[in-house]
Amino acid sequence: MFPATESNNVGACTKRKLAFTFVDICIVGLAALPLLIFKVSVTPYMRGFYCEDDSIKYPFKNSTITSTALYTIGFVVNLILICLFEFIHYLYGSSFGSSHANPSSESTTSYTESSQVSYPDSTRRKIYQYFYNVYRVFLPFVFGAVVEHLTTDIGKYSIGRLRPHFLSVCKPDTAQYDCTSGYITADVCTGDQSLIREARLSFPSGHASFSSYSMIFAILYVQARLQWRSVLLLRPLVQLVLFYMAFYTCLSRVSDYKHHWSDVLAGAIIGFLTAVLVVFKVSDLFETKPKKAKPAAPVIQNMSVQNPEHAIMGLRHFTETPAPPQGRSDPNPHYHSQSKGYHNSHFTEDDYDDGYYTGGSRQRNGGPQKYPGNDINTERPLSTQVYYIDASDNAERERKPTFSKMTTQL
Repeated sequence: MFPATESNNVGACTKRKLAFTFVDICIVGLAALPLLIFKVSVTPYMRGFYCEDDSIKYPFKNSTITSTALYTIGFVVNLILICLFEFIHYLYGSSFGSSHANPSSESTTSYTESSQVSYPDSTRRKIYQYFYNVYRVFLPFVFGAVVEHLTTDIGKYSIGRLRPHFLSVCKPDTAQYDCTSGYITADVCTGDQSLIREARLSFPSGHASFSSYSMIFAILYVQARLQWRSVLLLRPLVQLVLFYMAFYTCLSRVSDYKHHWSDVLAGAIIGFLTAVLVVFKVSDLFETKPKKAKPAAPVIQNMSVQNPEHAIMGLRHFTETPAPPQGRSDPNPHYHSQSKGYHNSHFTEDDYDDGYYTGGSRQRNGGPQKYPGNDINTERPLSTQVYYIDASDNAERERKPTFSKMTTQL
C-alpha cells in the first residue's frame, strides 16, 4: 500500500504526471527523428557487384508479409495484450487465476504501483488510472521499437548490402560495363530508382528485427502478467503462437528473395536483444517491490520502571517464576508440571497461567523469593520482573492482544 501522504495522488491526473508524460513522449520523438532523416535524405552505401555473383540474381517477388502488415500486427497484437492483461491485472492483481484469488483481498498485488489501490470515490479516476497503467507498458514498447528500427537502419545504410533480387530491379545496361573487368562499381542500373534504393538495404533485415522485437516483447509481457496457474499450458500456448508469428516472418524474407539468411539472422538478434533490454532495463514488468516488513514488537531490557500503571501507555507488569520441579506437591492451581515456555518472546494472555505464576505486584530480587499468596514458609526460585507493552497489530480488530517482553533488572 502507498503511504498515507501519497495515497491521494495515486490515480489522479496531477500536473507532475502530465509533465513527466510529456517529457517521455518528447524523448521518444527525439529518438524517432533520425528515422525520418534516414528515410528522406540519407543515401545507402553504393556497393558494387560481380557479374558471376549468383546470390543477387534471384527474381523479384512481392513480400508475403508487407511492411504495413508487419507494423500493424506488431503494434496491434501488443496493444491488445497490454490492454487486456492490464485490465485483468488492475482488477485482480498478481493473484489472478490462483486458488486464493480475491479481488477485495489485501494480498492481491500488481507489478505496477497503480493497481495496488482502489478508488471508490471517482469512476473517472479509476478509468484514468487504468489508461495510465497501459501507458506505462506501451510507451517503453514504442521506445524500444524506435531503438530497434534505428539500429537496423544504421546497419542498412552503412553497409549497403545488395538484396538477392538486386539485378532484377537494377536492370543493368550491359553496354556500360564489361564483366571481364571484375568488380563493377559504376552506376549502370536502368530500373526504378526507388526499388534500386531499397535493393541496396539488405543487411540487416528490418522485418526480422521488428517481428522478433515485437513478439519477444509480447512473450515476456505474457510471462510477467499471465499468472493463471489453473491452466498450466495456457501461457506456453500463447507464447508459442507469438514465437511462430515472428519465426514465419523471418523465414518468409528468405523465401521471398528479399534477404540473405545472414541478414535475417542478424535482424533477429537485434530484435531479441532490444526486447530483452527494454523489458528488463526500461520497463518495470519484472520489478517486484519488497514487501514492507511489519515493525517488530519492541523488546527493551535493563529498563527500570517504578510502579507502572497498567492503563498508562499500554504497559503491564507481571512477575514470572519457573514452575516447581516435577513430583513436588503444590497447592497453588497456577502451577503446572510441564511448561510451554515462550514462543518467539510473544504470547497471548491465555498463556500467562501455563507454566508460570504471574502476579500484579513487583517482587524484590536478591535471594530466594516467595510466591504472593502462598505459604510464607515455602521457598520458591528467584522471580524475574517482566513488563509487557501492548503490541497488537490492529486495536480495532477483535483479536487477543499480543505483548512484547521487557525485562527489568531491579
